[in-house]
Amino acid sequence: MDIGLIDIKGSLPCFENFGNLPTKIIDEDNIAEIKDLNILIIPGGSLVESGSLSEQLKKNIMEFDGIILGICSGFQILSEKIDIGRKSPVPIIKEGLGLLNVELSPLICTDMVDFNINENSVFGKNTGKGFHCHTYGNIQITDKKTKPLTYSCIKKLDYKIIGSKEILSGVYYKNIFGTMVHGFLDNKTIRDNLLNYLKILLNVLVHHIYRYNQPKPQYLFSS
Repeated sequence: MDIGLIDIKGSLPCFENFGNLPTKIIDEDNIAEIKDLNILIIPGGSLVESGSLSEQLKKNIMEFDGIILGICSGFQILSEKIDIGRKSPVPIIKEGLGLLNVELSPLICTDMVDFNINENSVFGKNTGKGFHCHTYGNIQITDKKTKPLTYSCIKKLDYKIIGSKEILSGVYYKNIFGTMVHGFLDNKTIRDNLLNYLKILLNVLVHHIYRYNQPKPQYLFSS
C-alpha cells in the first residue's frame, strides 16, 4: 500500500498529521511515481494562489486512478474553478482541474469544527473533529453526480462570531474526495475505515492474481 503526499511550492504538508499514515513525499523530482500509488493526498496551503502545479503534475493527477484526497487548497485544486477575488468588486477566477464538479468562492472560516460524514463512502458514515483555515470555502455543487462528503458545524465566519451553523465542507465523486476539514484523517475511525477499504481491495487483487497463476487443467482428446 503506497500513499503519496504532495510537497511542492505552496503546499503545507506539515500542517497536520494525516492519521500518521506512512506517506511518500511527492515533489517536482518524482512526479512520475504518482501512477504507482494507491492514494494521493493533496494538502492545504496556497496552491491556487501560487499557481505552482506544473502541467506535468496536473497531467499525472488527472490520469491517476487511485483514491485522491484533497484538503482545503488541495480540494480547491480539484474543483472546476475558484473565485479568489475576496476584496475585488468582480470575481477573479482561477481554473481547477475539474475532477470535482464544484465551484468555490470567498468564505473565510478559521475555527475548530465538528463534522459529519452522511454518505457511506470509503471513510464510512462518521463524525469527527478538525479545523477550518480557509479563505475560499463557499462550495457550490454544479451537477448531480457529485455528492456531499462532509458538513461542518462552525461558529465563526468571515471573522465574525455567528453562533452555531452547519455548512457544506466537502464533496466526492467516485474515488475523488475533497474537504475543507484539516485533521480529517486524524480521526481514528475515519482513518481505519480507509485502511480497511484498502485491505479489501488488496485481498481481492491477491485472490485474482492467485487464480490467474493456478495451473490450467490439461485435457486429453482421443482421436
